[in-house]
Amino acid sequence: MSYVRTRVFCCCLPVRFGLFMMSVLGILGGGLVAVAGWAQIAQLAKYPLSERDKVALVIQTIMYTMLGLLSFCGLVGTFNRSRALISVYSTMLCAHLGFSIVTGIFYLYTLFHQTGNTDIQKCIDQSTDDATAQACKSGFGLIRAVIVVIFIFVWLIELYGCIIVSNYISQLDEEKSIKHSRSASGTSAPAFNNYGANYPFATSAQSYGVQGNSNNV
Repeated sequence: MSYVRTRVFCCCLPVRFGLFMMSVLGILGGGLVAVAGWAQIAQLAKYPLSERDKVALVIQTIMYTMLGLLSFCGLVGTFNRSRALISVYSTMLCAHLGFSIVTGIFYLYTLFHQTGNTDIQKCIDQSTDDATAQACKSGFGLIRAVIVVIFIFVWLIELYGCIIVSNYISQLDEEKSIKHSRSASGTSAPAFNNYGANYPFATSAQSYGVQGNSNNV
């Protein structure tokens, strides 16, 4: 009997469950970042940023807002097995990953150069104490390291999510292909005969005594 192998991730978990988890994480994570971003944008008049930081904030906020909305589409597609919704979610998730890497690298560059150096100078605040200067440099060095780890972790999780969603789409395509082939042949499953062609009840008309009963009528 033909069947579609359930694809898994992490050795044993079905990819459909992985899609469900990625959608939930996208809704929660993307939603929280989007809310925080829009709240910060609303406070720009009171707490202004440089033009470069303002543009980066707006772009990141819009991207994570879209991630939350599209993750909801992915969640709906998980429940009703809608390939169209899952395909849209997969495409946008890959696009978001690529855009996130590009903007993340740019943010990390500014963090280790212009913006980061400016923050260190503000922390020192013209202090001549070497201990204060060292504490500011060490503190911002630790913050930078943590931010880099967070960025890489998020990118790896999102990349793995793209692979999981892609595998589930392939599984849906296989299921659809087998369903169409069964519909075209008019059978729900291929028949098997383990006794050879000479077995008297090998054909469907002879199975279960159909032919014998018709001769006795």
